[in-house]
Amino acid sequence: MVVQLRWETRNEGATSDARCAAFDSLDSAIDLEPSPTLYAGCSAFFFNVTARLDGERNAWSLVDSTVSSREFATTLWLPTLYQYATEYLANNLLTIARTQDKYHVMAALDQHLSRLMLGAAAGYFAPAQATDVDRLIPTLLGQYPVAPA
Repeated sequence: MVVQLRWETRNEGATSDARCAAFDSLDSAIDLEPSPTLYAGCSAFFFNVTARLDGERNAWSLVDSTVSSREFATTLWLPTLYQYATEYLANNLLTIARTQDKYHVMAALDQHLSRLMLGAAAGYFAPAQATDVDRLIPTLLGQYPVAPA
């Protein structure tokens, strides 16, 4: 997959192009002319993973990992193919691409692209019941009033 992200040169209070130019051209992840542009080549691999949480040590461990089927990978790939998350990716990487060296930018691109691929495809899947649960700890993530008090 090839990624090209381009941002407007208008800053509107964002990081200035002068700060971007402070990087040596070899360390910068973006080209500034004619406008800030990021080019990257990526390979995407999809795996089915089974993980286990050890509640006593508060640590995750990998139980099983297999390469996903072509059908499953296609389901995850489609939102990216149709560029449903492109604007989010560009917004998430704007400041990072302009202020960090290419190694940090490529790591951020990898992380954000993976999260957005999964997030954009999440609606295609139905949740499954957990198996082999030793202990269940109910946790309230957020509580919001139905109407103003």
